[in-house]
Amino acid sequence: MEPSLPTRDAPNVSEDVSATTLREEGNASYKARKLNQGAHLPHVQEPLLKILPACEKYAKAVRLSPSDDAPLRNLSAALYELGDYNLCTRVATKAIKLLATKVGDDALSNTQKLNQRLEKAATHTPKVSEDDKRRRRSELLRTLPRYRPSMLESTEYFTVGHDVVTSLFNHVGMFDQYSSEAETVSFFLGGVGDARNVFQTLSLIAELEKSGKTSPRHYHFTLNDIHKTALARDLVICILLDDLSVLGEDSAEALMILNNLEHNLLRFHPHHDAQVWPKYAFDQLNRTIDRALHLLRADNQPLPWLYVHEEDVPSYVGALSYWKEKAPNATTNAQVITRVCDAMKQKSPSHPDRRSSLMEERLYDEAAVLLPSEDVMRQESSQEWHRNILDQQQGHFDVGFNPFECYTHFPFDEVTTKPKSPGRLFDHLAPFFLDASKAIKHLGGRLQFECALGDYTVIAEKLQFGLYQTEDGQKVRPPHFPGVYDRIHLSNVPDYVGGHLSTFLFAMPILRRSFAAHLKANCLRNSDSFSDVEEYFSEYQLIPDEDTLKALTQVAVLQRGNPAYPCPLSDYTIYVWCQPNIKHGFSCLLPRKAFTKWFYGLFFRLALPYEQDLLQNSKIIFSPLNFTILLRLITHLHILGYPSHWMSDVLNNIIESKVTTTARPPRTKPMRPADVRREYRSCHLCTAPFAQEMATLARLFEPLLPFSLTVANIPQESDIYEYHFSIPSYQSFIPRPSNLMRHHNCASPTNQAYAASGRKARIPFMPSLHGSLRARNGYFGSFIRASAAIFLDCGQHSTRKRYI
Repeated sequence: MEPSLPTRDAPNVSEDVSATTLREEGNASYKARKLNQGAHLPHVQEPLLKILPACEKYAKAVRLSPSDDAPLRNLSAALYELGDYNLCTRVATKAIKLLATKVGDDALSNTQKLNQRLEKAATHTPKVSEDDKRRRRSELLRTLPRYRPSMLESTEYFTVGHDVVTSLFNHVGMFDQYSSEAETVSFFLGGVGDARNVFQTLSLIAELEKSGKTSPRHYHFTLNDIHKTALARDLVICILLDDLSVLGEDSAEALMILNNLEHNLLRFHPHHDAQVWPKYAFDQLNRTIDRALHLLRADNQPLPWLYVHEEDVPSYVGALSYWKEKAPNATTNAQVITRVCDAMKQKSPSHPDRRSSLMEERLYDEAAVLLPSEDVMRQESSQEWHRNILDQQQGHFDVGFNPFECYTHFPFDEVTTKPKSPGRLFDHLAPFFLDASKAIKHLGGRLQFECALGDYTVIAEKLQFGLYQTEDGQKVRPPHFPGVYDRIHLSNVPDYVGGHLSTFLFAMPILRRSFAAHLKANCLRNSDSFSDVEEYFSEYQLIPDEDTLKALTQVAVLQRGNPAYPCPLSDYTIYVWCQPNIKHGFSCLLPRKAFTKWFYGLFFRLALPYEQDLLQNSKIIFSPLNFTILLRLITHLHILGYPSHWMSDVLNNIIESKVTTTARPPRTKPMRPADVRREYRSCHLCTAPFAQEMATLARLFEPLLPFSLTVANIPQESDIYEYHFSIPSYQSFIPRPSNLMRHHNCASPTNQAYAASGRKARIPFMPSLHGSLRARNGYFGSFIRASAAIFLDCGQHSTRKRYI
């Protein structure tokens, strides 16, 4: 049976053309493709398309002359270039069988070339089971850092949002393009913070269903945050909203809950805002925390519609227990009063002239106190107030956040309910919580919240590859929970995890393949560094235009921030899939020469980040990703359709220090599109200082790579070890961004590291080691890349064990 060929983009060829003519025409197309493969993207399709007509012509020649090995040999070469290694193998094997009937040097030479091609094709079709891949991914997620070293002892996070509250649900056109009868709509919120957009979405959904503008459906929300206190706070708010949903709107208990919700939204931050609470709020908060702790410790879910993962329960229990048991005794009332007053004196006053809450804002400026509703003030005879128990993790009080910004952050534009003559901030916010509680009651069993604690890139990778499972492979996430989402909201989390390079690699794969689905994110930390999305792409991923973006990611930009803003990217940029299929057609790929330059450029951007001024912290553009991102990127590019041999060649060249390219390490910060497009003189760039690290990572990622490793200097897994030893504590008054950390050995090529037990371990060091040191909860963890991987872990005993 003749091998079938892809017919995409292939022209029709007349049947009366001879086999020899067809083969010659195919050769001409193939050679033209080789001559033009470095063309720039606006002309990318012409050189790449030439290989497709070449394949078609070779296939026609095979059918016209089945006993001739020449068109089969040509066809196998073209198929190899296309990355169709299985079909290449079948065609080459058939050609070898025909050559076996011939004698002479030409037949022997052609057979040797075909055998070499078969070996190369086999190298790029590794046989690794899905279970083995899943096990290796899980192991790497647990043990291998994905970020560079950091001197910060904890991850930066914000539990109070600055967004203007907005719904993520849009009934107009949301279902038309993939299923008007979709039964479940799914939302993923990375860095969910105070969950304001979640509750606004609920309110709008309920309102649209009640008015008949959208059909009743099930709704799933995955709430993700990197810090346990953010999700623990959201858990408390959900319990209060659930209680409110079964009460009469005008009841005294409902009024108390509404006041507590307002306090929780504005004060539930480790070092923000009002530092004293009325007694009713303090008592109700403690009762709610007690309920949550009782349920979690009994292995029960907090609410029928709120799911927490078992592995995260200890973290939530720890946060809630601290607030309940330790925080009240951490400082005295006198200390709180003194610190709050000192902090408020340094704070710029509010400007309430045009608002009805003039008295409350002036009171807040003096004492950081927010008033409850007038009815509660009349009902509560007790004058006893308590300090904010959620403020005891820090030695100072940050009052930079102005709670009265809620007047603009909660404009009530999308819902019909409006505040009635608000005289206090409570009066403005109460309708927001009332609508959310009514929506919870209306949706009932059709609503599902899921809390996912951790770095959103890790959570997204677990969702993409089904890694919510035990070590023996048992699934621990409910099977009816979604694996893809209709809306993904990341806020400005990408500012801290590698920009849109992480967004497209981790978040986009869990976005539904539909033109109606979209992902939104903004840039707040460095929004004044970028005037448009092209500059943003150029800095983080060396992508200078939207055509290149589509070729490398299959992503298109639906909304380009807000050009009316001084910093356009401070508003949300919206991304969508540009095609419904997962795999690119070959004609849509970046040309190989351009692809190779891009990959080398990205490698050097990670290896040699451009120097920044540490004293201007707000101007530092974080580049936290280490080299593991390149190995993950290779597997992702293969899924999108890029041939494996393109990527194996660039990786091998980096490991063997054989890189010859027109790319260069960054020479400015941030990179601009013109910097990315610039063609330098082609020359050899040494990668030896990073070769050992890349080789070690390649071995660890080997089961996931779309090719086998053939380079001689890649260590075996048996030569990769993990070491633990103690180091002194570290204190710094100037935080060092993770992208600026690098290890250098100033002594001999082999240093001696001493473990905590006093036992000596000889560890190979490179002259310019590029570590992956990370700080978390006061200890450092590091991989030092030679043929050994090393952990520096404070307080751990000396151990030596296999890494994987």
